[in-house]
Amino acid sequence: MKSFPDNAKIYERLGDAYLAQKKDDEAIAYYRLAIRTDPLSTDARFKLGDLYLKHEDEKKAVDQYKASSDLDPKNIPAHYKLAEHYEGVRDWKNARMEYLLILATDDEQPQAHKGLALIYERGDENQD
Repeated sequence: MKSFPDNAKIYERLGDAYLAQKKDDEAIAYYRLAIRTDPLSTDARFKLGDLYLKHEDEKKAVDQYKASSDLDPKNIPAHYKLAEHYEGVRDWKNARMEYLLILATDDEQPQAHKGLALIYERGDENQD
């Protein structure tokens, strides 16, 4: 698939503009267009994930956060979103993995240290 990152950035900015106007459906359409135009667009994927989460479509949100973090393993915000999701569904193994990935990128992330500590404190680190 051919990538057009310049066009994708334009579509992403249009999505941002619609989001600022609280026109979520239009913002979603433009973020999706940005991703179709440039499948490597981690920012558009993250923003689309946030909108899906806002509209309570957690599966689609998680898919976008996973794609964003897979494309950019140092995408700390995407890893935090995934860690929060995994904690919410009591998937301690994957929550722990996300926190460890955050700390591998930047070991001065207090929220990640706290999340890990809580998992270890509960003794949940080996539970799925």
